[in-house]
Amino acid sequence: LSENLEDPAVRGSPVAVLRSLIQPPELSAIQIAKEDLADVGAITSMHDGAAITPLGNLCIDLPMDTGLCTLVFYGVLWGCAADAVIMAAGLGFGGDPFSTPSGLVIKNERDFARSLRRSSDCRRLFDGGSYSEPMMLRALFVEWLFTFNRKRDQYTRNNKNAQYKHTSNFCSRFGYAVSPKRMGQFVTQVVEVAERVLKRCDGEPARQLKLLMAAIRFEVNEREEIVESKFEAMSDARLKEKFSKFLCNDRSKLQSLLAASFSTLTLVGTTMHGREKKEKLANSYWHWQLDAKS
Repeated sequence: LSENLEDPAVRGSPVAVLRSLIQPPELSAIQIAKEDLADVGAITSMHDGAAITPLGNLCIDLPMDTGLCTLVFYGVLWGCAADAVIMAAGLGFGGDPFSTPSGLVIKNERDFARSLRRSSDCRRLFDGGSYSEPMMLRALFVEWLFTFNRKRDQYTRNNKNAQYKHTSNFCSRFGYAVSPKRMGQFVTQVVEVAERVLKRCDGEPARQLKLLMAAIRFEVNEREEIVESKFEAMSDARLKEKFSKFLCNDRSKLQSLLAASFSTLTLVGTTMHGREKKEKLANSYWHWQLDAKS
């Protein structure tokens, strides 16, 4: 934006642009934001002339914090784009799909204890011993998606009513330990994030995301609009085969993806080659020798 402004006083200076606003942010807040963006690799440096990296462009496209954008970015690079989108959407849609019983609402102590146990048991079921909230949310969504497409459940109407009906029935299976409203928001967020990421990638990641959206009965048309797609109910065996084409079943890989995504270990820059590298190493060596002698 700062590069395209006509005013020469602020052109090329993001700080000048922000300070020219009616209610400009504090200078310290701008500096902290620059440091955070540089730390995660969204920009190449903390200087005003820093370039936006591919991760930075993805952060612009996605309405999420940088950690979740990094998760999606690495997911695309590691070959598990659909899984990364599901986990990021689950963490970023602004709610918890599982119920959160409150003693202020449930006055009876026994009813409150039963609701609390039901919610805890449901979380433990989908966590599967991973002790990871992103993995738990992924397992919840995959189960919702699997039952939405299986033949015997017969949600054959290709419209939002089928999705709404399935979500309600799905949550009732667990004694409404999963909230139908928030589960529906979770699904909507997955579709929106997948559609945005699809515009930024091609090849195998794009194929995975298209299969994910097709399983939710949506697709992106030639005008880049989300529209309903054709639906074919499948047996459990065929569904498992289909899901294996866009979902990763390697738990260790997914855990490594999460660890990498939420660690500030991204390096942005250029490598030194040949003579330049040898000269710098030699200079460092001689400086070390002089320091040792002194």
